[in-house]
Parts: sequence; C-alpha cells; structure tokens
Amino acid sequence: KVLLHRGRKLLARALALIGNDTHPDNHMLRWRLLDVRERALDLQGRRTEQKADIDALQQLADTLDDDRRRGVAAWRRSDIALRMADYRTMESAARHAIAFAERAGDEALGLLAQVRLALALCLLGDASAGKELALEGLSAARGQGLRQIEARFLNALAYIAAEQNDLMATLET
Repeated sequence: KVLLHRGRKLLARALALIGNDTHPDNHMLRWRLLDVRERALDLQGRRTEQKADIDALQQLADTLDDDRRRGVAAWRRSDIALRMADYRTMESAARHAIAFAERAGDEALGLLAQVRLALALCLLGDASAGKELALEGLSAARGQGLRQIEARFLNALAYIAAEQNDLMATLET
C-alpha cells in the first residue's frame, strides 16, 4: 500500500513536470505515465480517479490520432464498468474497443474487448449471445496461439455456464 501511494506521488510529480508541453515525445511519455497510474488506481479501487485517467488516456489517443490507443482506452472503460456493475457502459465501451482494434489491425486487443462484450451481454440478460461470442473468440484466440486471451474466454464461458445453470458446458470447451 505504501509503495502504491509513493508511486502515485511520483507519477503525479512526473506529470506535473511535463506540464502542458505539446511536444510529441511528451504525449508518449504522458501516455506511459497515465497508463501506469490508471493501473495502480485500479488495484486500489480508486474508481473516480481511475475514470479521470481513462478520460485523459482517451484525450491523448485522440490527440495522437491513434486508433489502437483509442481501443485501449475504450477497453479500460469497459473494464472499469464491469468492476462498477455498469453493464450498459461495459457493452458500449467493449464495442468501441473492438471497432478501434479492427481499424488499428490489433487482433489481440479486439479479442480482449470481445471477452468483455461477451460478459456484458450475459450480464445484460442475453447469456446465449454472450456464449456464442465467447466461443467464437475462444476459437480465434486458440487459432492465433494467444494463450492468455484464451484463458480469459474460458473464464467468461465458465461464468456464462454458471449463469445458465449448465456447469457441464465448461467441460466441453
């Protein structure tokens, strides 16, 4: 806890030192600093500050005109929405993340967002659609050898199976 607090203070100081300098190198440095701080805030459950950093990441992605970074910011918005039980925002942000990942040609990011979308659909009452989407994503992740993303799809499928009272379905995947 002390390390996270000290780290946040150092990150805040580094961001203050950059100030409003619009040099492109500073945009990239600001992205990296906000990226780390947002993750630390997530671990601490400091959602208001975390949301502010996600907003700042989104603004930087727009400034950089970078669809991959827009997708990352949207995925993070979907992730925090899951943690806050805001399933409509989770779904919307996941769909945005998928669209940005497709435009950027980042299949791994698109699949990460697809995991969130599958869960969002289930949490919004359409477990069948969530399961179908998760099975498609699982196949794609396996086909690309993306083991960590495959594990996320398996976890999502286990959750969906539990919601459908079909725990035997987890043995099929």
